[in-house]
Amino acid sequence: MRARLVNAWRRLFPHPVAIARRDRERAATEGRIKRDRAIRRAALQKFGKI
Repeated sequence: MRARLVNAWRRLFPHPVAIARRDRERAATEGRIKRDRAIRRAALQKFGKI
């Protein structure tokens, strides 16, 4: 019972470290997506539409 309460509390008020980790992961993912798009665009420009 107590674990459930703690889990609900954590969902409402996550630990600052957890928030920071999530933000870092999101930033890394967004950066990777942008880089992949840029590479794909450059390849299409270089080799034309395949």
